[in-house]
Amino acid sequence: SRHLRGDSLPLGGRDPGRGHQGAGQRLQDQSEGLVPADAGACAALTYGLKGLYHRENRWEMEEKPVESNQTCFRRGVRDGMPIALGYFAVAFTLGIAAKNAGFSALQAMVESLTNNASAGEYAVFSLVSAGAGYWEVAVMTLVANARYLLMSCALSQKLAPETGMGHRMLLAFDVTDEIFGVSIAFPGRLNPFYTYGAMAVAIPGWALGTFFGVVVGNVLPL
Repeated sequence: SRHLRGDSLPLGGRDPGRGHQGAGQRLQDQSEGLVPADAGACAALTYGLKGLYHRENRWEMEEKPVESNQTCFRRGVRDGMPIALGYFAVAFTLGIAAKNAGFSALQAMVESLTNNASAGEYAVFSLVSAGAGYWEVAVMTLVANARYLLMSCALSQKLAPETGMGHRMLLAFDVTDEIFGVSIAFPGRLNPFYTYGAMAVAIPGWALGTFFGVVVGNVLPL
């Protein structure tokens, strides 16, 4: 006759001496045909594995050090560098559009510093060159940038509930497609300083690209 390993495991319970190993051994014996499967053993194994998972999860949460604001800022700068380089290149064409609308290099750069949004700025420069009024420019800019309202709502869910209104307003100032992407991918709750780091390099990249776009537009026969 076969030797039934695991007979000492109580039905529907766990072997106090063996813990999860007792339940695991019993499941292995069942898969080999040595011990008939029963709901009690399966429940014991499930309970044991759940307890192990929750204990490991709790240990990871307790042991994982919380990153400081300075560390998060440096991470944001690192992740924002590719965004800044892309902005610098794309903003050249925006600078040429600003030049055609009659903006100087300094005026265009200030525009990009205060309105870091390609579609909204293109709309502004196109309307200004067409001689549109202030209200038309304001309404068109609002419509072109309306998608950032939804992005800001989604990003607010990543913030800790105790995040102050000042941090929320600063984050909302520069919610672009790319910065939203890296911020929403931040693991766990978003530390605002991570986004500040990305903004610290992305905004100058966009503004300088616009500035040099106007300069190049004044030099080239466009």
